Amino acid sequence: MSAGSTRPPLTLEAFAPPERQETWRGLGILPRSASYEVMEALHMTTLGGCTDWTALAAQELRAALAYCYSTLFGSSFATEMLFGLPQQRITTVNYGILKADHVNVLMHGHSPVMVEVILEKLRSPEIQQLASAAGAAGIVVGGLCCSGEELLARHGVSTVTNIGGQELVLGTGAVDAVVVDMQCVIPGAKILADCFGTQIITTCKSNRIPGALHVPFDPEEPEQLQADAERVARAAVEAFARRDRSKIHIPQVTTAAQVGWSYENILDTLGGAERIVELLRSGTLKGIATIVGCNTPKVPYEHNHVTLARELIRSDVLLLTTGCCAHALLNDGLCGPDAAGQAGPGLGRLCRQLGIPPVLAVGGCVDNTRTLRLFAEVSRAAGVAVKDLPFMFIGPEPGNEKTVGQGLTFLVHGVSNLVGFPGPIPPAIPRPKPGEPGELERGSNDVIDFLAGTEGVLKLVGAKIYTEPEPRLGAQLVRMHLRRKRLALGWAGQHSMGQ
Repeated sequence: MSAGSTRPPLTLEAFAPPERQETWRGLGILPRSASYEVMEALHMTTLGGCTDWTALAAQELRAALAYCYSTLFGSSFATEMLFGLPQQRITTVNYGILKADHVNVLMHGHSPVMVEVILEKLRSPEIQQLASAAGAAGIVVGGLCCSGEELLARHGVSTVTNIGGQELVLGTGAVDAVVVDMQCVIPGAKILADCFGTQIITTCKSNRIPGALHVPFDPEEPEQLQADAERVARAAVEAFARRDRSKIHIPQVTTAAQVGWSYENILDTLGGAERIVELLRSGTLKGIATIVGCNTPKVPYEHNHVTLARELIRSDVLLLTTGCCAHALLNDGLCGPDAAGQAGPGLGRLCRQLGIPPVLAVGGCVDNTRTLRLFAEVSRAAGVAVKDLPFMFIGPEPGNEKTVGQGLTFLVHGVSNLVGFPGPIPPAIPRPKPGEPGELERGSNDVIDFLAGTEGVLKLVGAKIYTEPEPRLGAQLVRMHLRRKRLALGWAGQHSMGQ
């Protein structure tokens, strides 16, 4: 890996810890821009392109930084500037927020721009009157995936479920319209929606579903936004009359959640970065981990997310969560203040003192920047590099590329990953032991050794990737990793491996 000379994104220079910037500069992985690094990766991996795996690995790390400081930081800051910072509040989530006698509209996707205006229209007197004229007692707005979590964080709009549950919520028969923008919309959504009279409305040019009502948001024609949002709101209400009421079955389950966590109010609530350092040093908190990512149908639905989270809060690990994983933990009640009773003695006592939950839902996928900024600020206050602190990234179910991309983002910052099933690292193939018939050695390959061994990224950036499909064993692995970091720092506080 050779050092590059082109200036990186200004967001990287402004927000990445100086120690990290020097590390990346020395490795030659400072990115130029997201578009440049993506095009370079496509070129390197095309037919007749790069065949040196070390160059491809370096480009992967470079692309992870471009993804972080061009895409994640840019998107997160833009939405905060446009729509404001999240505000803490107690709200209600889960399937039971749907009401049979109301118009039920779900917001799904990852871009809050049009969603914010649609919400405004649905709450307007004109659309409320339209719903009343259709025979509805009111309008319920619910959230799916990250657009839902944006509304949850900023407006307290109740969320229902994640990418893995979108068929389940359509199956309640109570959803009149699903407004989708970009990403994580299953291809068969329209087919299933037609079984229940649900209107699918697409609002992104790059996401199209045959047969759906298409009202695309065009950022080059912002003057159309108000009219288009009203058209979407009216179409959602008009679908109420077409609902097949014989098929309605709403699970009567609701969960309390404390939401609206931003980087700023996490610091304020916990007493500042210096106070967080003291909580870690004393052992009140054994570590801080972010547990994020999508669902995969290859494992029991949400089991890995919830099991890992419960195990870790019992071990006094403060958790931050985003994306589809956040939906699982929200619906399970782990993001509500009452969950303090499930936490270990140190974390539980802290949560009860502050009136907060042991799992903080910090938004959608792009809002992992809030966690990265928190790690960097705690590192600054401690005078200890991020790579040496008891932090961890956890992706229990890497269901698509984003979990891997986010994991690599934390990895290059010095935060080790625990990735569940299916792991992104190709499996090692055992080999016969020379001179020992019938005996096998572990086997390895260059990619495994680079990402998960002791001679690859661990030496280069101070972090590595662990893989463990069984969530309880995964939790044990996280505890062991955090304990090693604490022992190396000489920080007080016994770490109970059984809690």
